[in-house]
Amino acid sequence: MPGLLASGHVTRGSYLGPHRDPAKRRAGIDGLWVRVKWDAVALPEQVLPKQTLRRGLLPANLLRVACSGPEIPKDYAERLERAWAVYPVKAELGVAKIPEVAHKVTRICYNSLEWRKPSGDARTLEAANTHNHRNGFGHEEWLFRNEWQIDGWRYGFIQGVNKGRNPLLAKGTPFDLTLFTITPTKQRLYVAGIRAVECLTDKQADEAVAAFKARGWHHLMLQEIKAVQGNAEEFGSTRYAKHVLNVRFRQGNCRIFSPPRTVASDDPVRKLWRYQLYDTRKLRRPPKETTPPKYPGSSDEPTIAPWVRSGTDPVECTPEHARIQAQLMRELEVQYPGKVTREQDFIDVRVCTDTALLLFEIKSDLEPRTVIRQALGQVLEYGFHPRHQHPLPVELVIVGRQKPSKDDARYLEHLRSEFKIPVTYRVVSI
Repeated sequence: MPGLLASGHVTRGSYLGPHRDPAKRRAGIDGLWVRVKWDAVALPEQVLPKQTLRRGLLPANLLRVACSGPEIPKDYAERLERAWAVYPVKAELGVAKIPEVAHKVTRICYNSLEWRKPSGDARTLEAANTHNHRNGFGHEEWLFRNEWQIDGWRYGFIQGVNKGRNPLLAKGTPFDLTLFTITPTKQRLYVAGIRAVECLTDKQADEAVAAFKARGWHHLMLQEIKAVQGNAEEFGSTRYAKHVLNVRFRQGNCRIFSPPRTVASDDPVRKLWRYQLYDTRKLRRPPKETTPPKYPGSSDEPTIAPWVRSGTDPVECTPEHARIQAQLMRELEVQYPGKVTREQDFIDVRVCTDTALLLFEIKSDLEPRTVIRQALGQVLEYGFHPRHQHPLPVELVIVGRQKPSKDDARYLEHLRSEFKIPVTYRVVSI
């Protein structure tokens, strides 16, 4: 085995099932199985090498073990998880080849209330000339206020992104992020790992703040600053940050380490102090043994302000969603004049022609693969669930704002050819 290939968690322990060897299976012989939900699988060139595992990440006897399923001692398991958490980009299972995603690590301010609201620690822990010390709070202190979601997105602020914002906006792609903090006793702790973080443009940031104000969250943030004797008048001041919200991420892409994990003594993060983005590939020290691996409906256009869509549970729709919907309706009106409606039976946009019913599901994510993942289940339900009866043949259209990759296109073609699912992808630029 060349090294660590993948990570995940067991969903069902050891059980008997049909043997994986065809001959034994035909003979009625069973084999032992374990069901695993994989989190990530490394590409061949990104495997965490055996040489690195020998350096205290796994005991020597497990590196030579010939059987499957041995238990890793707790102290070794914790070290291994910490090393894997900051290891470079990994591919999700089933993707043969994907574009490289930047993986960053950054420090966030210390908070003893799990980053749900200001804790009052900032004034005593930060340097005297910093925003946090002078004003008694940090913009990051609401980062994991998880109930504050808009269309499944968490909006927040990360100081490292504030300092590295322009290059992120110029690149225009999501990035993975590992967060650490420094405690009052100078101990470094890993706090969370977040996949597919998006840096907000000026327009997105302004719209997000407007959405927070409309929901009363902005006012509550001001009250919580005052509750720890912070200077609420500086919240929103451009002297330290252009925007009080500068990132967004899907809640399902955020893994909070509870409790936070201690940074190992030989971890390069031990040498980091600044609130800036660091590339994890540049932080890893090369192993001594080898070189490091390469790493009802309406025909009116929607308003751009966020709105709440009623249904089984209220769903708040982002301004980006509304802009995509409005642009899509304008395009479709040219193709199908008078036949375009929105929000009928909770469907984003639908077109009813003489021969077919076209159902459009919109997602505002930057990554097309995430758009497909988020939209596919919904649009299948709208098209084929018994609760939705349609007199005409149904065509399903997933709508995103970036062109899908070749792998994404092959995936959709596979769904059409092998499973006869009438689904296509449409790009709407905003």
